[in-house]
Amino acid sequence: MKGIVKAIRRFFASMGLVEQSQVVASTAVIVAMVTIVTTHFVSGYSLRWTDFIGVVTVGVIGFVSVYFSLKYGRMLEDQRRELLELNTITESVNHSVELNYVLQIALAKVMELLRADCGWIYLSENHTLALKLSNGTSAPFFLPDQTETNDSLRWVHRPSLLRTSDPIIRTCTSEEFQHDLMVGVASIPLIRAGSFAGVLIIGSKDVEKFEAKKIALIQAFGNQISAALNNASLYEQVKESERLYADLYENSPDMYHSVNREGIVVSCNLTESELLGIPKTEIIGRPLISLYPEAQHDHVRNNLKRIFEQGQDLKSVEEQIRRSDGTLIDVSLNTSMVYDANGNPTIA
Repeated sequence: MKGIVKAIRRFFASMGLVEQSQVVASTAVIVAMVTIVTTHFVSGYSLRWTDFIGVVTVGVIGFVSVYFSLKYGRMLEDQRRELLELNTITESVNHSVELNYVLQIALAKVMELLRADCGWIYLSENHTLALKLSNGTSAPFFLPDQTETNDSLRWVHRPSLLRTSDPIIRTCTSEEFQHDLMVGVASIPLIRAGSFAGVLIIGSKDVEKFEAKKIALIQAFGNQISAALNNASLYEQVKESERLYADLYENSPDMYHSVNREGIVVSCNLTESELLGIPKTEIIGRPLISLYPEAQHDHVRNNLKRIFEQGQDLKSVEEQIRRSDGTLIDVSLNTSMVYDANGNPTIA
């Protein structure tokens, strides 16, 4: 008896407030029916057919309304939970634009929300699927050198729920994975710039965890992860462009330096440092005129005035700059003002 009571309590506690109130309402219907019938019997008043039909009708209508209220209440609760899960994924993967971090968070969150036992992320490199990340297992999912155009891998291009006993899975997966005793797998294609970029796969030893109705949620996860992956890829491209620019700037055959309105050098490239024989740390922060012989100081100040006050760019101006040993080298000066998106000088 105690076990039954505990089971009822657990069942009642698992419900939401709306469902609990509906159960109370249905109980009230039962109590009302029992009270009516009991009253008739105790009072010695026999139930007429119309009374019986009325009681039954009230009971049926009450239970039908409670049943459908519970059913649609459950559906609304499931939808609410799925929206929360989708929001969790969105917030997690958009927290950073670092590619590795995005992949780690995406895999961890999908495994957590779908209660998976293990997972993998493969990215397409020259149309070959390369393992980038795994969680919960050391076994690779695919056999080596699997290409995304392989006929046996068509399923990775769409959200899929498959059993590991399916021949299409067994033909492309590694022996190590097959020894992991996974029963079901779910896959989420990753899209970048409108093209297939890879696939996120999770596995479970309990196939019931991957219900067919979850396919829409999996698709939504994939859309959010793909958007974050695209942002991360763009960020990586920007960083690579910055690294390329920095390399070109530092190792250009020409000397480069940036000067503010006060005539202070705020940056210079490695070429200038080497040609002048002065460390960059000693050039940056010094007045520009200190790089010139004293006879040219007024000329340099006049040039700075033309650049910053009159907005002129200087082209092919012949000058001499002093090296660390005091010798002079001939240079041809070209200047260009750098502006930000609002049209203001980036160095003032």
